[in-house]
Amino acid sequence: MAERERDKAYCYIDTEFNGQDFKNQNKGFQDVVQIGAVMVRGGSVLDTFSTYIHLPKGVHASKRLEALTGINSYTLRDAPSFERAMKDFVAFVNGYEPVKVYSYGSEDRKRLEETMRHCKLGSQEVDECIKRVTDVMPFIDELLGRKESHGQLSMAELCEICYVDPVDAHDAFQDAKFLGQCVENLKKGKFSKKKYSRIVEEKKYRINYFNKRRIRMPLKEGETALTADEASAVINLITRAQKTGKYRDFELDALRDDILTLAGFGALYGQENK
Repeated sequence: MAERERDKAYCYIDTEFNGQDFKNQNKGFQDVVQIGAVMVRGGSVLDTFSTYIHLPKGVHASKRLEALTGINSYTLRDAPSFERAMKDFVAFVNGYEPVKVYSYGSEDRKRLEETMRHCKLGSQEVDECIKRVTDVMPFIDELLGRKESHGQLSMAELCEICYVDPVDAHDAFQDAKFLGQCVENLKKGKFSKKKYSRIVEEKKYRINYFNKRRIRMPLKEGETALTADEASAVINLITRAQKTGKYRDFELDALRDDILTLAGFGALYGQENK
């Protein structure tokens, strides 16, 4: 059984998408702008895939996207179309026939399907490939022996548990690589039970804290209570406070999210810490 498992290939995928600054921006579509993937067999990387994707005509990169990932319209100016990128990704996947195409959570598949609809792409081959993308979280829960859920572990938390250093997070290729490393480590039993227990206990309080005090996304473009400069000044103060080590990181992250939302950027940090 173990020998057959070593012969199986697994694909780990991550995407970045054009998140909204305000409700119904870009008619509600949040198009995929980057796809990253790694193909793994027996714990070793066989191949990698990474591409930016040009936004559909008339759609501009959001402030939220740039703040979170550094990606902007200039970054995407010479990128291939979604159709071209997906055809290349299909070829990448089909070249190794992985038993699973794993993503961290269900959001990646949803955004790929949404972008396919927005681009009016009618390719059955692409559609079938997207349908293969599977949320790896249930498998991770099984490997961790997790019996009750207190919210999905953030990628940073998963990396901490699995002894993976998440350098350059919020890049689709890097995050796909981190995911692959984490899952492969979990398969080998290489993770910290002590860190996992601590994170789970913290998360019970953290989720409740964020849900109670989160300021809602602006309902329309330009609806802000703070200028970007004012928000930057407050965020600098929060960052300095965080460096003292006297405060709970997730409480300061929640406050930072609220400031960003008031300035029209939308929450950025909470989604990593919920």
